[in-house]
Amino acid sequence: MVLHQKNENKLSDSYFENGTLYHIVPGNKGRVLDGRRTPGFIEKYDDESAMFIWRITDFEDKGKYWEVAVEEISAYQFEKNSKKLTHAKMEKIESKCKMLSEELVIYGSQSEYKRTLKLIEEEKYKTKNWFISQSQFVSLGESQLDIKSSVGLQFLYNDLISYMDTCGVLDLETKTANQYLLNPYSGEWIKGLRIVMAEMGLIDFNEKIPRTKDIFEGIGSKEKRRKYIICRMAFVQTFFELSGYKEVQLFRGMTTEGTLFEKSRTLLSASFNPEVGKAFSNIDRNEQITFSYLIKFTYSIKNLFMTFFETEAFNERYQEQEAVILYRDKFTF
Repeated sequence: MVLHQKNENKLSDSYFENGTLYHIVPGNKGRVLDGRRTPGFIEKYDDESAMFIWRITDFEDKGKYWEVAVEEISAYQFEKNSKKLTHAKMEKIESKCKMLSEELVIYGSQSEYKRTLKLIEEEKYKTKNWFISQSQFVSLGESQLDIKSSVGLQFLYNDLISYMDTCGVLDLETKTANQYLLNPYSGEWIKGLRIVMAEMGLIDFNEKIPRTKDIFEGIGSKEKRRKYIICRMAFVQTFFELSGYKEVQLFRGMTTEGTLFEKSRTLLSASFNPEVGKAFSNIDRNEQITFSYLIKFTYSIKNLFMTFFETEAFNERYQEQEAVILYRDKFTF
């Protein structure tokens, strides 16, 4: 199954050199060390956050950009003879990285988890009444999901927008869906969401401290994020329950050139389609791959955060039948 665009005639890695802090120079061209070697260039570097703008120059997200922490430069490669920083400027970036290297660890407490589940159940009472009186999914649709569908439902797209607007969190929904689709690790919007989820007991958070001062300002305040998380989870659970589902079957595939790892409780992507999971895994012995897996698991709808059924953005550039889940256990390899 071919999910993503790629360049069959891409240059071999021998034409490039591995990314280092010396490469953080605006204008430097290169590629991401992903399977298809997504091309782009460094457009800008921000000294305050020690992040650079990576402008994508091909494939589905051509013209869009990621905000990337400089420590991740090793996941990129650059054209040979690219410009390099002076040693003094490199050391300045290195020093900034050390200042931002402190770990923030939040283990989701069971008491907060129970409190959050109670708040979601209370919200679901309102959500179900809203579905009965105002939902297009109920009044115009058949109130039934085809769990094997390859596309989402326009009625649910419309319902989600209406309900998020009713809850006063439509701006958060728009930003979250678009950012997750583009790259959940770009910038700090999704990072802020994961921090709040951890404080609510839904997941754990074990990453570096926020590197932008405004992460919890404006529409990203913790209060608004909490309300958004509760309203969205109540919405998703309600339409699945109306369709008779308490749990769903999901698939996840992964391929890396890195090392084995343990995936802790976090926000995680999976798919309703086993073929998508297979497409993300790779057991071709001729590929430069050190680790790959494909798993199938049954999951409670109480741990669904977003799905392609109700999220229109998840049906635009990619057809991955995606589910974003609150992963409550651990993948251990």
